[in-house]
Parts: sequence; structure tokens; C-alpha cells
Amino acid sequence: MKNFLKKQTISTYLAFASFVFAFVGFIVYLSNMAAEGYFKGPVNPLIVLFSLIALIALIGVLVLTQFAFQGFVKKILDFVLDALAIVAPVLLLAGMMYFISDRAQGLAYIYGSDANVLTEIQTPANLASATTAIVGFIFYGIAALVGIVASFFRLPKDKTEEDATQKAA
Repeated sequence: MKNFLKKQTISTYLAFASFVFAFVGFIVYLSNMAAEGYFKGPVNPLIVLFSLIALIALIGVLVLTQFAFQGFVKKILDFVLDALAIVAPVLLLAGMMYFISDRAQGLAYIYGSDANVLTEIQTPANLASATTAIVGFIFYGIAALVGIVASFFRLPKDKTEEDATQKAA
């Protein structure tokens, strides 16, 4: 287990963190749709599609970095890993934008209504629904930012780099 953890790069850890934040954000989104309150209703299929593809891309990054290939296969794998590392945060950002656009009018209605109707609008269920939506925005945003940072680091360690590190130790 210790060798497995040593073999990982910072981008692997960041991709895992992005996956965790994206997964939590997706669960928050689904719970926001199911819980009582202002935002209870049908699920936006684009947010679900973008989230699932981003999660699958992040899983692909995490799994494919564990294999070492040589030659032409390595070049293809490097290209696929780079593409997945870029696609995941882009889809998370797109999902977050759709999530925000679905909730913006409702949040303005809940928090920005006239004072004479605030008691009718700002019920505990509506406020909890609005808070959950904001938490979902935050998780999607953090997942996307961490994914963007992860894409700037090298994903797989080269075999020659591992050999050089072991000889130096």
C-alpha cells in the first residue's frame, strides 16, 4: 500500500479530490431536487449528463494512470489522459452553470422579494432548499477548480523516472 501511495503524482491526488467534490455536488443537486422546498421538481437532464460524464472521465483518469505502457500505446494513453483531464472540469463548469441558471430566479425570489411577502416566501423549507442549492454551487465550483489545477500537472509517472528515483534512494 505504501508503494502504491508513493507511485501517485499530485495530479492523481487532485483528480481524486475533484472526483470527491463532484460526486458530493451531484448528490447535493439530486437531493435539492427531491427535498421539500422551492426547488423540488424535475431533474435537469443536462446537469445529470454533464455530471455523470465528468465523473466517468475522472474515474478514467484515476484508473488509467495506474497502468504503464510503452511505445505507441503510451502515446495514445497520454493523449486520452490529457483529454479526460480537460473534459472533466469543463463539463463540471457547464453543469454548474446550468445548475446556477436553473436556480438564479428562485434564489432572487426567495431572498429579494418585497418585505410584505417575505414571511410567506421565506419558509424554513424554501430557505433550506436555497441553502442546499448554494452548497451545490460551491461543490461543483471547487470540483471544477481542482480539476483545472490537476490538468496542469503531469498525470502518469514515466517508468524511467520511477527507475531513476529508486536508484537514487
